[in-house]
Amino acid sequence: MSLAVCAFWTVRKPVLPEASTPDAGSASRATGDPVQYEAKLARAAFVAMPIAAFLLHADGRIVLHTRRAGRVYHHTAVQPGTGLEGIDFSELTHLETDGLRQILRASVSSGQVTLPMNDAHRGGKAKDVAFHLSLMRIEGVRDQLFMLSQDHLRASATALQNANLMRAQESDRGLHLQAHINTLQSSVLSMETFANAASHDLKTPINALSGLLDLFRGTFGPDLPAEAQPYLDHMQNAVARMDVLTSKLLAHAQSSTAPMELHKVSLAETIRSVIDQLEPDQRAKAQDIVVNGPDFDVMAEPTMLQILLGNVIGNALKHRQADQPLHVTLQIRGDGPGALLTIADTGTGFDPSQAETIFEPFVRLKPEIQGSGMGLAPCAEICQRHKWDIAATSDGYSGATFTIRFPAVLRL
Repeated sequence: MSLAVCAFWTVRKPVLPEASTPDAGSASRATGDPVQYEAKLARAAFVAMPIAAFLLHADGRIVLHTRRAGRVYHHTAVQPGTGLEGIDFSELTHLETDGLRQILRASVSSGQVTLPMNDAHRGGKAKDVAFHLSLMRIEGVRDQLFMLSQDHLRASATALQNANLMRAQESDRGLHLQAHINTLQSSVLSMETFANAASHDLKTPINALSGLLDLFRGTFGPDLPAEAQPYLDHMQNAVARMDVLTSKLLAHAQSSTAPMELHKVSLAETIRSVIDQLEPDQRAKAQDIVVNGPDFDVMAEPTMLQILLGNVIGNALKHRQADQPLHVTLQIRGDGPGALLTIADTGTGFDPSQAETIFEPFVRLKPEIQGSGMGLAPCAEICQRHKWDIAATSDGYSGATFTIRFPAVLRL
């Protein structure tokens, strides 16, 4: 575009002509003045170029501009309703006139210049705009012109190309991420399958060892020397703890991988069933277990719901204060379209900073209390698979409160 316009201006030596209408151009041609006609034709061709372009006098005044430049930058003109021709180009920028001239002269050799143009859409803030810059000399005329052109089509094509490139890169990243997710899911499934199989396989020798120790105590216990009795007790206790651990590990594996068939289950009836099935030593630790609130139906896998409630209630019974009775209160209430169950106890509580850690496998916050560290881990897995929310709070010394939120349930 720049070379073509230069050619227009070097063919003849006229001073830049005034704007004219097509009728005036036809009249000029009819009068036989080819110089005036070609000058008007060159001006019309420049104005019609499909880019935003300006011809600037050496002092920075706008001599001529394309229609696109007028549409893009006319809103910044000093006097709305008038054209841009004749005003100082610096009034369209955030530059002073002298500063604009210096920048234009310094940028001629590179053919590129970036100017801080006024942007009405950003509250008058500057918007950096890249222009092609050419220095034009007119034959026989001492004055020089600067031509600034901004190719919107090319800029849009470049932006679109960059956007497509970024989209392709993001797509590649997404494919790589999905591949990593698939690998991780396969690894987790393999680990859960291994845990399931290992817990089953371990139960057989543990049961055999436990039976043999009971038989040994019944047969030879009375004849054993007194100093041998503590060793036999330690062995039986160790086997019992191992049996509990493998049972908890099996429950955790099942809570993660077992197929689920959801049924409508009464929350209050399940709680009562869990309490009735507590072991005698657990039930004896609780001075009082109270269940309050209306009943709700929940959509759940019944066995998993029993494991969840049994583990949370059992955890409350286990962490009792040594110098005071233990009270456990289960409160059921509505929660929007769902239900909320809180299990509050007056036990030892836990460090508030460990509110999320307690749901991790093999975590024992109080080593002095016997346990496998697997009681609450299945609870988190069961809630995650049912899309329930479970959380725990405590002040660290006056008990703990577990909250389970069941969304979209039916009140009986």
